[in-house]
Amino acid sequence: MNTQEYFGAHARSDGFICAVCGAEVSDGFICAVCGAEVLAQGAGTKHRNHCPRCLCSVHLDDTLPGDRAANCNGVMRPVAVQVKKNGEWAIMHRCEKCGRLSANRIAADDDPLSLLSLALRPLCSLPFPPEHIAAYYRAEAGLPAVRAETDAIGHESSGKK
Repeated sequence: MNTQEYFGAHARSDGFICAVCGAEVSDGFICAVCGAEVLAQGAGTKHRNHCPRCLCSVHLDDTLPGDRAANCNGVMRPVAVQVKKNGEWAIMHRCEKCGRLSANRIAADDDPLSLLSLALRPLCSLPFPPEHIAAYYRAEAGLPAVRAETDAIGHESSGKK
């Protein structure tokens, strides 16, 4: 699906021209990933570029927000949250088709649980077993290691009762 087909099929007809970059800005669209109706109102920006429910986007912009100059049209999945110097959050999207990364400001109506889930994602997939954290700090402090015991169903415990 190209940009024209996407906006021809999904955009409302009452768009406007952005005073900053001169691009036509759609009033809303249907999310290509979750099917939610997404309205520009409530977003806090003239360039609504992602779904407030699933946080996904479509790779439409090239260099400027709202320029609609990209020819990729791949689905942009949220992969991380970036916190800028001023404390403002941005969603990092990666295009499934071409791999391009882009940062998009969060919108006022973005689902807070989706944002929190995205921000906490790295803590849910640590690059090491969490039980190694305690062992590391015990070793750093010169304390003896705690011998792990296994309960009746095979789970390790610290040995403390």
